[in-house]
Amino acid sequence: MALPLMVAGTAAEAAGAIYGGLGAKAAGDYKAAVAQRNAQYALQNAAMTRAETSMQVGIVGLKGAQELGQQKVAQSGTGLDVNTGTAANVRRSQLAGIQTNEAITAYQGAKKAYGYDIAAANFENEAELDKMTGKMQEVSSFLGGAAGVADKWGKFLQA
Repeated sequence: MALPLMVAGTAAEAAGAIYGGLGAKAAGDYKAAVAQRNAQYALQNAAMTRAETSMQVGIVGLKGAQELGQQKVAQSGTGLDVNTGTAANVRRSQLAGIQTNEAITAYQGAKKAYGYDIAAANFENEAELDKMTGKMQEVSSFLGGAAGVADKWGKFLQA
């Protein structure tokens, strides 16, 4: 009577180990899928940030050009030659400021997009780690179950 109960218990232990291992792998695969989706979102955010930055740089340039034109009109109303001397120097200085603002806008956008690129890489690495962890837990569970069965079998043989 003890042998059938021991066999049944051992079989249940082995089945539990198998299902536990499959569950661990499924959990790892799920976490990996979530991390991969997050990586895709981060890459999309990076692309949108680059597009937005390009538009912002254009807007900064257009606003600056408009201000530069208004300044030239105001200077021409004084009756002075707007193409030489102080008037031209003032506009060149303003143009340098406009270009600086464009460069700052471009840098800030590139920095933000780079942050999304790094986040995407981190998510991709996380996905790989989750897959490996799930697989390792699956194997560990199978081995633990096999060890338990072997232990019980050894005790049975000694009895």
